[in-house]
Amino acid sequence: MRLAWMIVLGLAASGCAPRETAYMKNPATEEVAACGPYYRELDIQAAAERWCIEDYARRGYTRVPGPNS
Repeated sequence: MRLAWMIVLGLAASGCAPRETAYMKNPATEEVAACGPYYRELDIQAAAERWCIEDYARRGYTRVPGPNS
């Protein structure tokens, strides 16, 4: 029973964790792509976000503050 409560509390805490999405825009086509959302506390997700941003940057996208920018 204790394990079940630990799992429930862990899931609840992760649901409250801040998530961030990086938006990338192609200046030629105006297409906006989203990298994320990622949980900032998890190193593996931070690495995935960096990879996503770098991948879009290689294709000519630039980072913008939001999807409607």
